[in-house]
Amino acid sequence: MANNQTKKPQESEFCHSSIPEAIAKWLIKSSDSKKGLLYQDRARRFVNFWEKSPSNAKSIEKAWQAIQKNAKSDEALLEFFITLPDQPKEQPFSNIFGERSVAVTIGERLLKPGEELQVYKKVLDSVNEVERFLNDKKRLKWLLSDSAATPWGLEVASEFRTTIPDLKAGLKKFKSILEVADPSAKVPSKQPNANDVADKNYVSLLAALNGYLTKPCHAAIASLANANCLSGSDVATAAIGAAWRRSQASSKKPANPSKKSGSK
Repeated sequence: MANNQTKKPQESEFCHSSIPEAIAKWLIKSSDSKKGLLYQDRARRFVNFWEKSPSNAKSIEKAWQAIQKNAKSDEALLEFFITLPDQPKEQPFSNIFGERSVAVTIGERLLKPGEELQVYKKVLDSVNEVERFLNDKKRLKWLLSDSAATPWGLEVASEFRTTIPDLKAGLKKFKSILEVADPSAKVPSKQPNANDVADKNYVSLLAALNGYLTKPCHAAIASLANANCLSGSDVATAAIGAAWRRSQASSKKPANPSKKSGSK
């Protein structure tokens, strides 16, 4: 009878392709979990790339050496590997926030954050309309009076009257959550509604990996990304560098730039 169990990998399987030892050891320990198997598949892509040619081997070795040398710690090095994106995605954090999609003629299509925001705005308009009605004492009195005009409506009107304070409080909270909801916040790119948002997200996530390092290593990250990417998309060192500089400039902006200190 054939044995269908996956053979447990050995540390040397990953280390011989210059994957750092700390990552290789962690991969062995995580081999019993579903996520661990996905990370092992990622590691094997590096191994396969390394084995294809001497130039590939040299490129990947140089890249991992740079990342290992500049990692803030072994834990940061491991987080770098875990966080490395495998391919461009419109919704890279769908495992956290859930996939946002709508049915179309054939299958489904992913929603843009701008479309989600329009839905929230439309609901907010409706909530404001209901709130205005409830705060209009004259119209509310008419509604209760008209409801109580029939024998079957009297009890309904009476029950509704007792819920008005709670209803108003609930609507106020509902308005608050609709007002603060920002669908674009779950998208790494600063252009969440762009047609090429998947590629922009990918570059932004790759640039963010520099946060695990003592200094940016754009070229090394690009080399690792191009060896690992499932879709075969190549990313340029310059693109990662530009995304990193934009993120750093954005993080240095004042919380409320509209308020100028000392303005008269």
